Amino acid sequence: MDVRQIRGPAKGDTGKNRLKSLMIRYCGRPGWGASSRLVLVALTILWASLRLDAHEVVVEQVVKVSVAPESDRLFVSVDVPVTLLSDAGLPRLANGFVDPTVDAAALQVVAADVVRNLDLRLNDAPVSVLKATARLASNNQSVDVEITYGLTGPPVRLSARLNAFQGGPLQPPRTDVAYQPLSGTARFLSVTGPPIRVAFDPALGDVFRRFSTLAFDVTFAGGGHALFLICLLLPMRPARESARLVATFLAVQAVGVLVSTTMAATSAGVAPVDMIAWSIIVAAAVCAIAGAPVRVFAGLSGMFGLLNGIEVASSFNTASQLSGSHATAALLTFITVSLTAEVWLAAVLLATRHWLDRVLRHQMAGIIVAAALVAHVAVHHVLDRASELTRAESFTARNAVTLLILGWTFVMLIAASVRLIRGTATITDRAESGGAAL
Repeated sequence: MDVRQIRGPAKGDTGKNRLKSLMIRYCGRPGWGASSRLVLVALTILWASLRLDAHEVVVEQVVKVSVAPESDRLFVSVDVPVTLLSDAGLPRLANGFVDPTVDAAALQVVAADVVRNLDLRLNDAPVSVLKATARLASNNQSVDVEITYGLTGPPVRLSARLNAFQGGPLQPPRTDVAYQPLSGTARFLSVTGPPIRVAFDPALGDVFRRFSTLAFDVTFAGGGHALFLICLLLPMRPARESARLVATFLAVQAVGVLVSTTMAATSAGVAPVDMIAWSIIVAAAVCAIAGAPVRVFAGLSGMFGLLNGIEVASSFNTASQLSGSHATAALLTFITVSLTAEVWLAAVLLATRHWLDRVLRHQMAGIIVAAALVAHVAVHHVLDRASELTRAESFTARNAVTLLILGWTFVMLIAASVRLIRGTATITDRAESGGAAL
């Protein structure tokens, strides 16, 4: 077949329409053989790899806050986008910008609203406002508010309510804060999501309470680590072997947490890692049903522990900016409490498993049902993550499912090759021993 006979698509066609037209014309010709089928498969894969759906773009509306305490004064400046001031009733132009002729009274209402939203407190007591002024920024797209507070003592346990402005579904607010303490370098933090009270220089006890609570929330929120522990402890084995598997998982998980905190990975950056980790849970459930040897579970514990540690640490990385000058204490608290809680969870699961071993006669049926339920939940989670990643912009994220399938295929090929080699070696040994006996 002469490739030059294929007419090129008309201008203005999308990439998907071009591939589709090529496939239809190519397949419609008689006598296409093996080479044509290969080309068809290549075109189909390329067509499927294109983006199949469009999505709305989320644009965060950034509120910039600067906090600088002095001996008896506290100076706060806030830059608020006008998109977050829809309730202020500021006059707008046709392009959506604020009318530069807006009167001072309307801007003063904005200043009072910003003071109310911040709700600045010192030792849990409101701080008196000496002056609050507002002016329209030079770009007519934001309002600059300058607030001066009066301090009756040193700025200890100074806190404010951040991200309290109301944004739209596609225009959520984000608050970026620069805090300059009386001594030392400036600290920066960024807050998204619902409004939250943030202490700019928290005490050590407050840091311990905050990150202990965070560790408990992450451990008992029903994450993948609980399901993996179930798969790990489903097969009955000596308590010493079970303890070694759990210890391997927790030790590698701690390494993953340390690696993730060093790299400062965010929750958005660990989505592919999370999908791979949940696919390992599916593999662990299958191994529990198949009765795989302990060394297989040890390998899965190492892989899942590292990935799960990176995933768990993303929650800490997001909240670590709230630790003030106690970042190291916050990390040690988070790791210690997380590992302690997971040891307790593993002990409860192991005790429950031994109790079921005494109660139930037919163990295999219960193992199959429990592992199937775990695999069902894990597969759904993998598919949900895959759906999220297909809407991402990077090539790696869009093709994460394909890469995951190829990775597991590679692992299965290695396992099959090892088993084949061992099986051949066993047959050879038997033949040699038989020949010697003869």
